[in-house]
Amino acid sequence: MGNLLGKEKPLKEVLRENKRMITRAVRELDREKQGLEKEEKRLTMEIKKAARENQMASVKIMAKVRIIETNRLMIRCSIDSFVGAT
Repeated sequence: MGNLLGKEKPLKEVLRENKRMITRAVRELDREKQGLEKEEKRLTMEIKKAARENQMASVKIMAKVRIIETNRLMIRCSIDSFVGAT
């Protein structure tokens, strides 16, 4: 834990810096998760609108995309909860 150009940092300071980095990473993941949820809601509204206009081909394509995004979101949520638990 020594520095090349100076004194070693106290253990308390190293722990504080590591905790800060972890907190920032968790916040960043939360922001990404919220963005994906917002995108999913937007896509759901587009699918409903297209379905009302009887554009079934585009509805099927968008629904497939939505399913893929939902699966990715669930994977990320499980990873986030795993990281948060450790």
